[in-house]
Amino acid sequence: MVGQATISQGEEEIIEMRNSNAPLSFNTIIETEVIVVWGVDLYTSHLDWLPYLEGKRLVVIDPVHISLVKTADLHIQIKSHCDLHLALLLSRFAIIEGAHDEEFLQKYANNYEEFYELTQSVRIKSTLEVINVSLGQIGELLELIREKKTVILVGSGVQNSPVESEALDAIDAFGMILGLYGKEGCGVHFLGKTVEGMEPYFSGSFEFMEEVDLSFVTTP
Repeated sequence: MVGQATISQGEEEIIEMRNSNAPLSFNTIIETEVIVVWGVDLYTSHLDWLPYLEGKRLVVIDPVHISLVKTADLHIQIKSHCDLHLALLLSRFAIIEGAHDEEFLQKYANNYEEFYELTQSVRIKSTLEVINVSLGQIGELLELIREKKTVILVGSGVQNSPVESEALDAIDAFGMILGLYGKEGCGVHFLGKTVEGMEPYFSGSFEFMEEVDLSFVTTP
């Protein structure tokens, strides 16, 4: 079994958004080429995930220099509680650089162009300075996952954010931009209750967030 047996506050939010937070199956994890660990130290909360990291490219997004950083291909040491801004910028640059799955989006999320316009409300230079992320790091992350089977694991570091709901929505949207849903070896999973053997939930349609409050950023 992969994951924990308790439902987190963040997972409740995802269940409300998607109607489900079905976990990743063993087959999905085995087929994965890149794992993005976002806002969680697996060594302290999800030890059962560690064996599945072997042989994978690893990206860690966390404000703390956690144990996983030692073996990561990329560590983005984002400023605390700035996950929303990073997720929106990642979606924006994924589209700019052609890393998005155009065919998938046309089929399952026809309002993604409106979402792209929403991401343009993020001021690039000033936001990068505040969230402690460089344009080079964004480019490196997108290059690592380009045309790769990717899983994004989201933990309590994001789920406990003051803008938790919007941050989770934005990370979910980034996964959709990349076309990670309903595909073997891919997915976005919010760590919480897990039932062995179930596949990541995908209803066959996706509604992107239509508005966002970007006013919250922790002080420098």
